[in-house]
Amino acid sequence: MVETYREQDGRKNQTSFCIVDAQSVKNTWIAGEKGYDAGKK
Repeated sequence: MVETYREQDGRKNQTSFCIVDAQSVKNTWIAGEKGYDAGKK
């Protein structure tokens, strides 16, 4: 789908870069099972 729009716009159908986001996700159900919170005071 994106490739078609890029071709219609006169551009190459493949992108020339990629963005990688490594944001951590809080998994409360896993932390609850382990019973350990390193940041807790």
